[in-house]
Amino acid sequence: MRAVAALLVVFQHAYYTACVSRGEIYSNEFPVNYGRLGVVLFFSISGFVIALNRKRSIKEFVTHRLLRIFPGYWLAIALTFPFYCFPPHQMHVSLEAALLWPSAQDSGLPIPYWTLVFEVFFYFVATVLFSSRLGDRALTVIAVAWIAAINVCQHNPIDGSDFCFPGFWIGLSPIMQVLPMGFLCSLHFGMLAKVNRGIFAAAAVVAYATSFFFPDFTVLRHLFLGASTTLLLAAVADMNILNKATRIMGNASYGIYLIHFPVMVLVFPLLPKMPTALAIAVFMTIGTGLGLLFGIFDYWVYRQNTKRILSI
Repeated sequence: MRAVAALLVVFQHAYYTACVSRGEIYSNEFPVNYGRLGVVLFFSISGFVIALNRKRSIKEFVTHRLLRIFPGYWLAIALTFPFYCFPPHQMHVSLEAALLWPSAQDSGLPIPYWTLVFEVFFYFVATVLFSSRLGDRALTVIAVAWIAAINVCQHNPIDGSDFCFPGFWIGLSPIMQVLPMGFLCSLHFGMLAKVNRGIFAAAAVVAYATSFFFPDFTVLRHLFLGASTTLLLAAVADMNILNKATRIMGNASYGIYLIHFPVMVLVFPLLPKMPTALAIAVFMTIGTGLGLLFGIFDYWVYRQNTKRILSI
């Protein structure tokens, strides 16, 4: 599922880069915003996985989260910075961006790092809750209350920039509610697993279709988007569909996410002008291929670092 989420984001960026490379104005002509759907799916999965870690020691939990996010992210910045620090890119790295601290403005990194800011914020909240050694009932109440607070406050962004970089309002951002949704699904998956999976799959489709009735970037739009991806997880989370290829893609998905877009933007001036469909396929192949190589290395580094540090 992580691999699917990553590829959805890659596809949306491949379409964007294909438009730019052809000198066309980018506008999402597809009925589905595949990139947003991929991010929402990522958040559902992340919330689900974090709940699975609630019994770990705080040291182990924090070590895994920090080593999973920051080394690969910093390496991606280091690899792309030499190419993007000159015109026309003029990339700069703010301290807020480097530390994935909530900000109200984009730092200009070609890496779609804004989603990581939401992830790190959620990890911080989870660390506080897990440190308190709360039971599943209390965690359930807090997660439900968080989702309810987001929907009551209705802090609806005015545009994409406000949506991705909410600053102080990150805890009440429309997309933030997806993480506690996945968290709840994981907490109660033992009970949910007794329900016919077809019901969850059908409900996921209905929730997704319902999301189109609400404006983009809004709380209600992402309430139903999050419900859709979380219901999908409830339907498939314990299905044994792993093989070597899907395991590698899933483990490398974070690296694919980090590096695919910078690579696409760098190579498009070197390629001849092509039909849109062919350009999308080319950028998908380049972004996924190089991202996969980076992701495999990044995952290997993560595993080695966690083994070394946790053995101290």
